[in-house]
Amino acid sequence: MKWISIYLFFLLFLLISSQVEVLAQDAEEEPSIWNRETATGDWGGLRTPFNNNGFTLELSFIGDVMSNVSGGINRKSVFIQNIDLKFVIDNEKLIGLPGSNILFSALQNNGNSISQYAGDVQGVSNIEAVQTIRLFEVWLQQKLLSNRLSILGGLYDINSEFDVMGSAALFMQSSQGLGGDFAGSGLIGPPTFPAAGLGGRIKFVPDRRIYIQAGLMDGAPASLNSAKSTDFTWNNADGTLAVAELGLLSFGQQEFIAQDNLSTRQSRSFIGREVSSDYRTKIALGVWSYSKNYVSDRYGTTLPTVTDDQNDKGLYILADWKWNPNPQKTYQQLSVFGRIGFSENEVSRFKSYGGWGVTYKGLIPGDPNGLLGFSLASVQGSKLFQQLNGQVDDFETVLEFTYLTKVIPWLNIQPDIQYVISPGAISNTSNALVIGLRTDITL
Repeated sequence: MKWISIYLFFLLFLLISSQVEVLAQDAEEEPSIWNRETATGDWGGLRTPFNNNGFTLELSFIGDVMSNVSGGINRKSVFIQNIDLKFVIDNEKLIGLPGSNILFSALQNNGNSISQYAGDVQGVSNIEAVQTIRLFEVWLQQKLLSNRLSILGGLYDINSEFDVMGSAALFMQSSQGLGGDFAGSGLIGPPTFPAAGLGGRIKFVPDRRIYIQAGLMDGAPASLNSAKSTDFTWNNADGTLAVAELGLLSFGQQEFIAQDNLSTRQSRSFIGREVSSDYRTKIALGVWSYSKNYVSDRYGTTLPTVTDDQNDKGLYILADWKWNPNPQKTYQQLSVFGRIGFSENEVSRFKSYGGWGVTYKGLIPGDPNGLLGFSLASVQGSKLFQQLNGQVDDFETVLEFTYLTKVIPWLNIQPDIQYVISPGAISNTSNALVIGLRTDITL
């Protein structure tokens, strides 16, 4: 309860401070804190010229108050915090190098966990992480051939561009980001939040409606026992992760930009990268493979059914479709998305994943930016998972119902309900009901 109290005090302090500023502000100055896009404003006129000269700085605070109110392992409440700092350098504006940009990104997390009480394995909160202050991403991207070819290298989050659906970004359930089958792979998972990894990505866009991308990355972006600090090593013991994706997009007369009121954390893939968010439909096929399996390293045991030459690998198919059901209300948008994935039954944590969801923007009168959503995410334990855990159920399934509203331009509030069926796929754990409230502040 201590963290929850601090969190509520912080919100109260922000609101009181903003009111004092409104009363003291001259009409000639920048918009009041209630109307501007960021809580800290234009920094006394410094932020705009800073951006115009090729430097973009984004800072966001996300806080989840979550409570396991029924079932699971224990009825507890926690406060989960994520501070996200991004610094983008546009080299064309800075030094006249066209199509080149650099990104620096850092994270701070308080280390609290709701999944330890709900007992789930997919991740009820997608900002849950170990307690750390760490460098997250550092990369250089160069675009060539009239922006048809993009090459990126450095410390990289693969879920910013691979296995991602724009409409699914609304949800707090982690498997609606990176599919549960892929997220459960490798030593600690692939290079993504909260531990990006060294590697490179190449992307070819011969036409706006098609893209082909491939990446080669460190197979172990952090050690098993210490995921708190950034790992800049990549050696033979880490292994290698290769991933490739083919995507097909379609576009209509209307631009679909439901992501404009999502958080910095949720919309991270649209910062400095070659990701199209205004598509009408997206269909993608992806494959991934590690150069080794991590069974003995991850679980501290060897199994007679697993040999060293069996590598952890899988594939996924995803689709995202957007439609405006009421042309007279152009702000409205209905989205339907889905994904299935399969991985190696003998050496992967999960054998398969299936998920889908529906979102509706602008459905509630008076809230044109409000996003209402329902989703389902389900993972199936692999043969390996069953051998290690004994008596287990086949699936863990999570139902999520959520609503995101923009209270003022820099403040989002998102109440959330998740019902976890067979938490952890453990037979003797009762279904868990988790309720939460996310607050997102763009500073």
